[in-house]
Amino acid sequence: MIVVAARTQVTSMQVVLALQSAPRAMRTILVVSLLLVGCADSWRESRTEPVPCGTEVCRPDQLCATVTAGHTCDTDSTHGPYSVLAQYCIDIPAECGDDAPTCGCVSDCSVPLGSRPCLNVYESNVSCGCF
Repeated sequence: MIVVAARTQVTSMQVVLALQSAPRAMRTILVVSLLLVGCADSWRESRTEPVPCGTEVCRPDQLCATVTAGHTCDTDSTHGPYSVLAQYCIDIPAECGDDAPTCGCVSDCSVPLGSRPCLNVYESNVSCGCF
């Protein structure tokens, strides 16, 4: 799937169909436009909007961390399996550089119970928890 500048999602099949049916000049413009979109700034530089995160709003240089209980760990009378234990903003670790963060550079999230490992990073959100 390709995301174009106006944040509209376009499938690769739609791009192929557009290329096949467009006149030659339009095909050239479309290909150049797609190449320019693909050459955007680094992931970190492309972030300009604040990110809602529970009761907080994260700055563009932060991630929204969501810590959840597992199937059996971190569960008690108030927290069932997979319930949200905490949600807060964290600074993107320097180890991530200008690339989109992964669990390789965002290793864990801290909660009063201790730290929980990173399970997934997607766009501006990091999920941490236990199993």
